[in-house]
Amino acid sequence: MKPITIILSLLVAALAGVTAVSLVTEFEATDASDRVKKETIEQIREMSAKVAAADRRSAESENKAKAATEKLDAYKNSVAGLEAANAEIAKNKTKIAELEKAKSESAARIAELSTDLARARDGSELQVQTEKANKLEAELETVSATAREATKSNEALLEENIRLKAKANLFDNSSAPDHRPL
Repeated sequence: MKPITIILSLLVAALAGVTAVSLVTEFEATDASDRVKKETIEQIREMSAKVAAADRRSAESENKAKAATEKLDAYKNSVAGLEAANAEIAKNKTKIAELEKAKSESAARIAELSTDLARARDGSELQVQTEKANKLEAELETVSATAREATKSNEALLEENIRLKAKANLFDNSSAPDHRPL
């Protein structure tokens, strides 16, 4: 600014009742502007770093939530498998009980027929009774084989049940995800 401009500005200010006039040179204004720019850029950098950190924490939280969801789904699937195995075991226990009953009835019938055979005096009657006894023994053998198969199947299901329970226990022992706010 020229000295004449300064003098005229002071004179106008004095006449208008303004008591204070400040003068700022172009150099001082540029310095102040540069300082403000630098401070603003630094604040932007700090805020960008904070935003990036918040994004990383958010991504980590999402990954933890996905992992927890996958564990929960696996646990639900193992529980469903365990329930199905328990239902199959119950069916096999019923079947085994029926087969055991049939086996005991067949054994009682064989015993009865053996007694009748001992009493029989006639050779033809003895032959008929022997054939009946052979048929009943074959039936008993069939029932026994079926009972053995059912027992093996039940043992396999029990082992599967134990395995699924052990697997389910692994999921029960996992720690709960941390749901605290960041």
